[in-house]
Order: sequence, then structure tokens, then C-alpha cells
Amino acid sequence: MRLSRRLGVEVRPALTRAELRDLNARTHAAAATLAKEGTLRGQLRVPHAAADISIVADLRAGHVRCSADIDAPKQGRQQTRVRWLTRQLNSAPNELHIEATFAYQRAPGPSVPVSDLRDKPVLVIIDKSKEIKLFTLTLATRAGSKRGAGRGSFTDSVLDLVEQFYTTVVQGLKPWTEPAPTPHPDGPTNGASNHIAGELPAQITPRSRASVTDEGSAKTGSGAVDDDERELEVEGS
Repeated sequence: MRLSRRLGVEVRPALTRAELRDLNARTHAAAATLAKEGTLRGQLRVPHAAADISIVADLRAGHVRCSADIDAPKQGRQQTRVRWLTRQLNSAPNELHIEATFAYQRAPGPSVPVSDLRDKPVLVIIDKSKEIKLFTLTLATRAGSKRGAGRGSFTDSVLDLVEQFYTTVVQGLKPWTEPAPTPHPDGPTNGASNHIAGELPAQITPRSRASVTDEGSAKTGSGAVDDDERELEVEGS
């Protein structure tokens, strides 16, 4: 594929395990969808890219669209999460549309052009009480009507859109990662102390009776028995 040649890596179809086990069933399902809905669908996986590229060619409507899903940050306010995404889309065309998916959301939310979201991130927020879980980025264009390859052909319109979508949108995306923990300004919050106040008491290791007796006997023989040692012998006996 042309994108593989441009990138110098192998761009593969993103298939599920079920599709890999039975490629014929996948082909039959794609043919059934084409006959029923007039659409061709597929996914591409670029090595180390933040998201797979989904491709939908609607032959009846005469347009092609590429989309990618990226998880929203798990921290920050809703508008902060939207800005986190738009800051990564400086090279994206103004026609790129962004849709936010919220927790427990049933119906799809509004699809807003990135040019509007850069100034008003609130446009994509439909419920301030729910958390944004996912962003969907979509870029569409008219499908070529000519057969074969070349300018104005259906094949080239798909290839051109895939290349544009990757280079201007997906290539610059980086998934959100949770920041490393930082020290609390007032110390640990769990009540534990991480410093030593004062001095530690000297640790006294009690001696066994045998060692005391041996030392006492030696000193008794020399006539120099200490009072503390006499007390230890009395207590130990």
C-alpha cells in the first residue's frame, strides 16, 4: 500500500481474532454489508501509532471518511481534556470533526469541527456532570467516480484521504499517560512520619547466664567482682 511505502514500515489491516481465524467469513460479511448498505469498511494499523485508522467508503452517498478513537485523559476538567486533544492537532485540517463520548452515554454526541473547538472547547461537552471517556476524530471527503487508478478515481480518493488523515492527525497524537506522583508539600498524607525526631535509644542486648557466670568466675578468681555483675548472678540463679 502507498502509506507503507511512504512510511517505510508495514501497515497492516487491523483484524480481530475471529476474522483472522476465518478470512472467508470476513469476506462474505463485507460483501453482505456492501450489498445491503452500500458501504465498504476496514481498519489499518500503523506500528506505534496512537490509534488504528478506520475507513468507510459510502458508495451510495459518494464519500469516504477516516476516523480514529483515542482515550481521553483520566484527570482534569472536561474543558482541560478537550484542550489536551486540540493542542495535538495543530496540523489537522479545519474540516476534521471531533466527537466526545461520555460515561454511560447512550446516544452519540455532537460532532464539532476542530477549528471551533480550539476556541470553544465547551461545544463538544453535552453533559458537565459526566466524564469524557473517548474522543472520535473523523475526516471525510468526496469519493472519486472514475474507475481504475489516477486522479479522480475512487481508488486514489481513498488512498489520498488515508495518507492525509495519518500525516495530519494520527501521526501527531500521543496517548495520555498518568503523571508520576509528586511529594506532598506538607509531607505524607497517611500520618506516617518520614523523619526521626531526637536520638534513638541505645539498644541493650541481654547477656546469657552462661556468659555472665563465666565472666563472674574469672573475675572472682582474680578478686575483682563488680557489684552489677553480682546482681546479675543473683537474678539469674
